[in-house]
Amino acid sequence: MTNPPFPFPRIVFAAAALLASSLAFGQVEPTEVIETDAWRFRVLLDDKPIGHHDFVVRRTRQGEHVEIDARFDVRFLRIPVYSYRHVNSETWRGGCLQRLESETDDNGESLSVSARSERGRILVTSGDESRAIERECVRSFAYWNRDIVDSDALLNAQTGKLVPVNIEPVTASPPAGIAETAALDAYRIDSDDGEIRIEVAYYRDSGRWVYLQSRLENGRVLRYLPLDVTAAFASPARAARS
Repeated sequence: MTNPPFPFPRIVFAAAALLASSLAFGQVEPTEVIETDAWRFRVLLDDKPIGHHDFVVRRTRQGEHVEIDARFDVRFLRIPVYSYRHVNSETWRGGCLQRLESETDDNGESLSVSARSERGRILVTSGDESRAIERECVRSFAYWNRDIVDSDALLNAQTGKLVPVNIEPVTASPPAGIAETAALDAYRIDSDDGEIRIEVAYYRDSGRWVYLQSRLENGRVLRYLPLDVTAAFASPARAARS
């Protein structure tokens, strides 16, 4: 079966990579790392587990090195109908994307993206296509970095396309299991073409990303929940905004 019996918005997975050690630019010498942070999520479709999405950020004096890994398997009546694998390695400096390398297997369709910052623009290669994005600062769908909520466009690490977005604060609607006593700042991310409808939330005190959820075109709900909510809430304020 080439497609699942329901639509999956690919961009939800764009910000997806523990494979970075095999990507030369993503390799970081241990002596360079100041601290390592991680976001590990279980992914649910209509409250049924379908996989995981992990983000590991290694901070150095020059910036951040990010390794992302996503794996989803959807079954219908116990029959596999959809699989997704995505690994992505990114380098950031000054809040802007410097390099990106990703590999994706979207239910049998192979995709790859390579991007690098050069002289005030981002050079992107996706498959056989190359393009230049004429921007001083480009960000991907890096939910771990709360500063993305100030963006008007985000780079899709799966397709290599810069996606115009509208990002607005909304009232948080935390899924069951998220500490309701903690103050949250939530935002809705919508793409101009209507394909993206995401709610992402951060703990107000620390600025730390805590959950993501998206209602799909047919009404089903995709959610990212932290593996350890207590640990996520207790994490130091590394991502707090000034």
